[in-house]
Amino acid sequence: MNGLQTLHFMVIALWGGVLACEGILEFLMPARTIVERKQVARLHFLIDMLIEGPLLILIAITGTILPDCDNTPDSYRGDH
Repeated sequence: MNGLQTLHFMVIALWGGVLACEGILEFLMPARTIVERKQVARLHFLIDMLIEGPLLILIAITGTILPDCDNTPDSYRGDH
């Protein structure tokens, strides 16, 4: 596995962690009052904009570049 593949998989794992965090935020810590709901919504929005959005952009960029750096041996490709 080369460095770009490692980066791609690490960013995917980070994104999965962010999704888990949002799940905990929304489902395991339910907001009971309107003020709490607004706080949860605001925090979710900030997580989406500041963390999840950039991670998804990085996943798209590395995923787009990965096919161009294919170093898979010919024996695994099936192009015999």
